[in-house]
Amino acid sequence: MKGIITKRRVILGIVFLLTAFRIWLAVKTPLYIQADAAYDDMLFVRYAMELLKGNWLGDYCSLTLAKTVSYPLILAFNYTFGIPYSLGMICAYVVSCILFVHAINQFIHNNYFAIAGYLFLLFSPVMFHEENIQKVYRGGYIVIFSMLVLSAIIGMFAEAKNVQGKKIYGWSALGIFSLPIFWYLKEDSIWLLPFILVGMCITMVVIIRLHCEKKAKLKRIVAVVLPIIVLGCISGLYKQVNNHYYGIAAVTDRSGTNFEKVISDLIQIEDPSTDTVWITRNMLEQAEENSPTLMSIKPQIDERMQLWVGDGEIDGDIFIWVFREAVDSAGIYDRGSEGVEQFYGDIHQELQEAYAQGRLQSNANDRIYVSSVSRGYTIQEFAEYFSGRIKEVARTFVCYEQNVTSINAARGSYDDIAIMARLTNSEFIWQNTSNDLDVYAAKIVALDQHIVKLYQVTGKPFFYLGMLGIFVLFAKICVKCKQKKFEASDLELLTVVVGLALTILVLTVAVMWFCNFLSIRKVYDYMCGAVPIMNIIEVIGIYQIVLLLVEWTKKFRERSNNKVSNKQLED
Repeated sequence: MKGIITKRRVILGIVFLLTAFRIWLAVKTPLYIQADAAYDDMLFVRYAMELLKGNWLGDYCSLTLAKTVSYPLILAFNYTFGIPYSLGMICAYVVSCILFVHAINQFIHNNYFAIAGYLFLLFSPVMFHEENIQKVYRGGYIVIFSMLVLSAIIGMFAEAKNVQGKKIYGWSALGIFSLPIFWYLKEDSIWLLPFILVGMCITMVVIIRLHCEKKAKLKRIVAVVLPIIVLGCISGLYKQVNNHYYGIAAVTDRSGTNFEKVISDLIQIEDPSTDTVWITRNMLEQAEENSPTLMSIKPQIDERMQLWVGDGEIDGDIFIWVFREAVDSAGIYDRGSEGVEQFYGDIHQELQEAYAQGRLQSNANDRIYVSSVSRGYTIQEFAEYFSGRIKEVARTFVCYEQNVTSINAARGSYDDIAIMARLTNSEFIWQNTSNDLDVYAAKIVALDQHIVKLYQVTGKPFFYLGMLGIFVLFAKICVKCKQKKFEASDLELLTVVVGLALTILVLTVAVMWFCNFLSIRKVYDYMCGAVPIMNIIEVIGIYQIVLLLVEWTKKFRERSNNKVSNKQLED
């Protein structure tokens, strides 16, 4: 007994030391401050600074409702409580790893699996990636909060049958906390919604079939659906706050505003040449010819397009930012939110009349639109694009090919760098400097890269082993069903794995749908939330193989011992 306790303490000690080492690495890895990223990193910092002043997202302008609010709230929270950005992120990641593995382990009930899964996630390359942990951007927190949301849904499912247990309420509280934050970290968080809704439905079916009092069932069902109810309430709250400050009842200007309607009108103009270009010059000219209001700012649109791409075309959703700039430079945003909504509303009405009268041809009947402000595809078009790129995407995803930790000096004006540095309170490299701290930072980054390299080398073997292990789990369930030795926990685990795998597929399709104009590096950036999901599936699969090998070894020893015993009896 004493030996077992000592062994457990040694293992926990090793885990503690590795966790401390991981936290130290994260804190010492320098940030890549991009104070010149006016529409990304710096925009979030400006939102956070306004929140700290009590001015919500700042005075109304073309960028006020361009992005969602969760990330600047996190920045403001860390600053208020004196938590350095790098430390806050890695501590949140450690907690998310613990909870994610704990949720899965409720079906497996093995401490060795939990430790292996935790350590594998803890050092996952996704949290050594420049986009996620070095830039002052939302990628790292998308990873963290996607894991927390998944943990909550899986945890409630695991606890659904435990009538006497109270843990389901704890998992529900986690969902109530994490889901609204996750949902408003980015504008496309809908990729996790199928898992959330299906998981909740399955959990409620399990609860309904329980043999217990109706009151107990009702309490548990309420706990299950409460996260999605709270999300709806938070959405309404954000809209009301924006309506109070800006007179626009929307979370961002890409949903529920006349701006969104105008972008949708432009994207749907028929043009056979569209591919990576969502709104061509030809489409824009057709719109201008049919909308006097849009034509009124043509000089500003032409000027901005010239500044961005010269005489070329603008890829993807970049046009949306160019269009905002043009409208802003025309002085429309000086009219206030009511004047801006009226301006976009007039354009929308004029374009809709042009569609109705046949002066503009719409491609909406020929294409599928998953978002009103992103490009639509025909089924054949997307099938050709998907089949042509999926191998590259899969290889990048499985082998972490685009994962990199960098050593870059801060960019932007001195004042903006100082603002970002003060808000984050974490290590970074100043412009045009070379000192001992920079040399030390380079060594830390090199150490990060060595860890990433290990995952890159083993990525493909681990993936195939994991998939083989999931097949072993499926085969084990089939065999035990046939032998009438069925174990519900195995089927529940397989259900979770299938749900997680389908979630990866949903995100992959969504990212590829949007990223047809972007490099494979950006595809990997946008898929960051799926990496820990893949990691945990791999660990589950490899664990199933280990279980099988242990079982075979045990049977082999039993047979060998029986043979020895029989031989001794014969002698």
